[in-house]
Amino acid sequence: MGHGKAVFFDIDGTLFDHRHMVPEDTVRAIRALRKNGHLAFINSGRSQAFIIDPMLLGLGWDGFVSGCGTYVQAGERVLTDSLIDNVELARVVRTARDHGVRIVLEGRFCLYFDDDQFAHDPYGQMLIRELGEKRRTIRDHWQNWRCGKFSVDLDTAADGVKWLDLMSDKYCCISHNAKVTELVPYGFGKAAGMREVCSYLGIPGEDSVVFGDSINDLDMFEAAGTAVAMGTASEPVRAAADLVTDGPMDGGIEHALRNLGLI
Repeated sequence: MGHGKAVFFDIDGTLFDHRHMVPEDTVRAIRALRKNGHLAFINSGRSQAFIIDPMLLGLGWDGFVSGCGTYVQAGERVLTDSLIDNVELARVVRTARDHGVRIVLEGRFCLYFDDDQFAHDPYGQMLIRELGEKRRTIRDHWQNWRCGKFSVDLDTAADGVKWLDLMSDKYCCISHNAKVTELVPYGFGKAAGMREVCSYLGIPGEDSVVFGDSINDLDMFEAAGTAVAMGTASEPVRAAADLVTDGPMDGGIEHALRNLGLI
């Protein structure tokens, strides 16, 4: 494996365009990258259960860091599969409900959420449609969940800020917008997952390259040898990058991999 780089890709807004599809030039670029002896990994806030797109999976990955580093896999080997204790999760779910916060528990095999909270909105409908068998209700699997992190929608919350404050003792709260916040147990993150993969494979940190566009990619940017921001990324993300490429729709990944001499 010696000389190859380890290249880590975020999914949403990076591999996926706004239509939730992988552009053809990105498909071509990642195949070429691997053919050249480099390793390609997904590094996503999505939990493993929600990395299901056949075209995306069909690219052939050398491993996964998912659920913000709560699940880590190199080749066929699972390096981390961290679960939040179910008694603790029950506390989280109960207090979320008390504060009017809608919650999705995310794990390696399933996502858990209740229809009465999500079935009426577009995001909930999309999850129901895409997840199929991998969707469970929180209610019917009470304290039998397998969950490494969770996300919340504060849109209809009576007191979302107060609830987040309550959670901040145990969870890193990554706010994506006014509505959606990801909560990840302290000690986990995209960077930690990436370091674990590189350490296991004996790849020096400076030989890691990362692609991302979102706030939850920043820790990965700091830890990587080379950080590439998509052209569509927010300003703080662009500012933290070593290289800003084009957006996913405009050949951004292919252009950057060429610029870096990897393809």
